[in-house]
Amino acid sequence: MIVPTDRVLAEWADSAPGTLAGKVAVVTMGPELGMNLLMAPIDAGRAGAVGLVFVLDPSLPAQAVASIAAQLGKASFEMPIPAVGITAAAAGPLLRAAGASAAALASSPAAPVTLPGTLRLRAPIRRVEHSVPNVVAVLPGSDPALRDEYVVISAHFDHVGVGAPNAQGDSIFNGADDDASGTAVIVEVARALARLERRPARSVVVLAVSGEEKGLVGSRWFGEHPTIPIERVAANVNIDMVGRNAPDSVVAIGEEYTTMGPLTHRIVAANPALGLAIAPDPLPEEEFFFRSDHIAFLKRDVPAIFFTTLIHPDYHQQSDEVEKIDADKTARIARLVFLLTHAVADSPQRPTWQGDGLAQVRRKLERSPF
Repeated sequence: MIVPTDRVLAEWADSAPGTLAGKVAVVTMGPELGMNLLMAPIDAGRAGAVGLVFVLDPSLPAQAVASIAAQLGKASFEMPIPAVGITAAAAGPLLRAAGASAAALASSPAAPVTLPGTLRLRAPIRRVEHSVPNVVAVLPGSDPALRDEYVVISAHFDHVGVGAPNAQGDSIFNGADDDASGTAVIVEVARALARLERRPARSVVVLAVSGEEKGLVGSRWFGEHPTIPIERVAANVNIDMVGRNAPDSVVAIGEEYTTMGPLTHRIVAANPALGLAIAPDPLPEEEFFFRSDHIAFLKRDVPAIFFTTLIHPDYHQQSDEVEKIDADKTARIARLVFLLTHAVADSPQRPTWQGDGLAQVRRKLERSPF
């Protein structure tokens, strides 16, 4: 059965469970994949489908199929049905048999179309048990009244491991940017905070998690089994991939939701030696704020901000090597994270949500598989 869009698929799952019972859903996707890519198999399964085929938007290159495979392979949640992606060109004969086109279906919430015959879908599924250690350290605060509150700085220290050799014979996925860069930042920030003559008022938790590449497993475990009272966590500052791209900018994902966004801009303005600008999120449709380790805190209404310099051609490739890291930029971002962490930890007031920021985040999390 051809489903016009992932939006209609979600509506089916909510209003008519079992509508696709025993069928393979062929879903046309728009040019923005984002969180819908991860939710579509769940929605299709809830609607009764036994398989899912993503038809890429005609504007997307064939390489996007590999991106779909990587993101679905990274998910640790229960994948209820096998899912594969195909290009619009490859789907052409299938769609023409139904008297439709990918472009037409993607732009119009038309009624679903049932195709005669049988679609055989093979997708290998392998269940793997992962043991994902976290490393947690606490720098006690200096204020007797506030030291039992915490600011958590976090990064993940895992990557995708060893895989098939590339053309150069390299099978090791080093993850120098993703996320050795963020891990280095939280270690250096912790080192700097520990050397202060007077530490900030609140305690600072340094949280290095693993299993991020398997679906935020480590951070999710910490959120569900915190080693500190979660209601005493004032804020989370998460760092993931900060060593590449433009040398003079960093993206503060989620800056619009809490008072940590304006505070970050004030810190940057007051410290021109950082040589950094806070760049707007260039890919808001990808919803990166709902795809990293700080989700464990967002789910518990803890204000969070996420620093990143976003993806590049070496993302999840063997070529994500340390030689490509902009060490000077990474060090300047570490200084920014230090200044923000110190400011939040030393302020008499906790960060707060701006406007309806918390309501927006809660609505987004309803559509998150994590």
